[in-house]
Amino acid sequence: MIDVVMNAGRTGSNPGGKASILMPGKASIDVYLKYCNNTKVGRETHLTAEHQPVYEALVAAMARQFGLATPETTILKNEEDVNFIYLSSFSDKELNSRKPFYFTSRLLTEPESKDTAKAVELLKNDKMYRDLLILADVSGRRQNVYYPQALDNSKVIYLDLGCSFTDCHNGEITQRNVVKKLDLERKAVLKNRRFLDRLSVENASGILVNLGEMVESVPSVGIQIYGKKSERLDGLLGPEEVDYIKSVFTAHMASEIGEYKLDSRVRRRD
Repeated sequence: MIDVVMNAGRTGSNPGGKASILMPGKASIDVYLKYCNNTKVGRETHLTAEHQPVYEALVAAMARQFGLATPETTILKNEEDVNFIYLSSFSDKELNSRKPFYFTSRLLTEPESKDTAKAVELLKNDKMYRDLLILADVSGRRQNVYYPQALDNSKVIYLDLGCSFTDCHNGEITQRNVVKKLDLERKAVLKNRRFLDRLSVENASGILVNLGEMVESVPSVGIQIYGKKSERLDGLLGPEEVDYIKSVFTAHMASEIGEYKLDSRVRRRD
């Protein structure tokens, strides 16, 4: 049994709120928990509202591959053992206890730096990585990140990246316009995959990441399950669902990288 003590209601439009997760034999952790209820995306995508928390965890994991910093993110997997407890401070609607997955992001409590100019500068430097992941541009939005005093002042922490290949508002996922425009036909995807094989990007930690290998490894990305070992993406989602997501990132990265062909962090192998 996993007890989830809801301390406060949602801060965005999706169901969820601030919570403390209690599990026998483990220290409690304070998180922000959320999920989705409905979908308006086409059946051809194979995406579902129930799996949106997994999509969001995937995007956070891919952001970390690019060297971006995020809070600790986990999936709370509901195998008939999640029990919601509501404190009087929780003034929202009770949550749906029958969802298969809930996305959680650990709450940060460390003192925050007041150097807003430096945080905005770091946001601008990270723009290429966010663009490759289809993330919204937050370059001038200091409120979207956490800039702790304890770090070496080289990175900001992204608090809420969301799922980059769908939109999710009011508990409902919809298709993003930028994704609708991508050519996801098999022949085009294979061509873009070969193109990405020749391209590498120096990530925010100075490590070279081959874009072809990155998209090819999407099925094997580890998703951390709360209280358990991490599981591969293709162990949590169906094969057609995973293939669609991989195709989206392949097509988008192949298109977007052209905007950064003169960036010294991009390396091409002829």
